[in-house]
Amino acid sequence: MNIIIKMCGNRSHEDLVNATKSGADLLGIIFADAWRKIAVEDAKMILDKFRNSIEIPPQIVGVFVNQPIDEVNKTALDLDLDMVQLHGEEDQVYWDRIKKPLIIAKRVQLNANNDQIDQLLIPVLEYTEKMDYICLIEPYSKKHLGGGGVSLDLNTAEKISGKFPVLMAGGLNPNNVSDVIKSVKPWGVDVSSGVESNNIKDPEKVARFIYEARKASTSITR
Repeated sequence: MNIIIKMCGNRSHEDLVNATKSGADLLGIIFADAWRKIAVEDAKMILDKFRNSIEIPPQIVGVFVNQPIDEVNKTALDLDLDMVQLHGEEDQVYWDRIKKPLIIAKRVQLNANNDQIDQLLIPVLEYTEKMDYICLIEPYSKKHLGGGGVSLDLNTAEKISGKFPVLMAGGLNPNNVSDVIKSVKPWGVDVSSGVESNNIKDPEKVARFIYEARKASTSITR
């Protein structure tokens, strides 16, 4: 099983380079209202430098939350983003108007039952499968639109991953990602705070996270 690894919340050229050299598949930059947000102008300088320094860069994902469609499309086109990740309450009418491939994030309540999971995810999965897009799942948190380092209940994650190909986020770090992958068998994993030290991406944690994720995925069959 070849797992997809997304390194999110990158805020510098060094963040992007370190994640790339360690083997990340997707690199996330946040444009929503969050402490990891960076200005579009700063992102452009970082991305120009990054693309000039890496021969074949990973795909760049811009993260947005309930922002005007025109703003999202303009940012995505101006920065030549490869994908747009939507983290709010956007609906299919909104999805259809975004001019880049999508990662659609959904927050899952702890201990959600099968009916709740189906009601939340089936409309998204039907859409992402039709469009060849990606669905991301993370734990519901009252304090954060993202997971905020909160772990997704593994029983719930296993229920979902057993039925749907999903990118899993929430509470992952170099110490637990191997066990989570072996247990849940997700299509991919997404990490941000779990590879940081003092709110800055830690190159050693980034490298170890990716190493542990790749190693664990080699023993998985679906």
